[in-house]
Amino acid sequence: MCICDVCPEKIEGNGLEREIEDASKAIQINPSDLEALFKRGFEYFRKGEYDKALEDFTDVINMNPDFPNAYTCRGWVYLEMGDLALAFADFNEAIHRDPDDAEAYLFCGAVHFTKGEYGKAVVDFSKAIDLDPNLPDSYTSRGKAYLKIGDIALAHADFNEAIRRHPNDAEACYLLSQF
Repeated sequence: MCICDVCPEKIEGNGLEREIEDASKAIQINPSDLEALFKRGFEYFRKGEYDKALEDFTDVINMNPDFPNAYTCRGWVYLEMGDLALAFADFNEAIHRDPDDAEAYLFCGAVHFTKGEYGKAVVDFSKAIDLDPNLPDSYTSRGKAYLKIGDIALAHADFNEAIRRHPNDAEACYLLSQF
């Protein structure tokens, strides 16, 4: 699974600032430290500073185009910013470079879902589940896509599975309660 993890909270506070400062110091010492640059980009993302996150993830990609997590995380930033085309391009590039990147498939599915392409979303969510059945949000996302295409039985099954795997999945609990 990507270092990004799924759906990080955007948080404020000294801990987050300290992470950014520490990564920045490491980059000052060694400007080609990809891990520090990636970490700082991720922390900027968590803080909601998308432009800075994009800059860091792009720098990582420019220094090492074979860093699939950087494409996934940069795509995630684009997705949060509403740029579906750039998000989808980055997720597909991550998949091209690492065909086993479950998160990239999950996020491709999110792009399809946002565009109203529910059948395509189901395909991508299913691939994410095949690659990592414990990936948070995958069953809930696929269940929502099944609802949109009218397959109530499969949606119900996915919400149940989401809750079985992640008992605190509030969205799956809510959606299941609507049946």
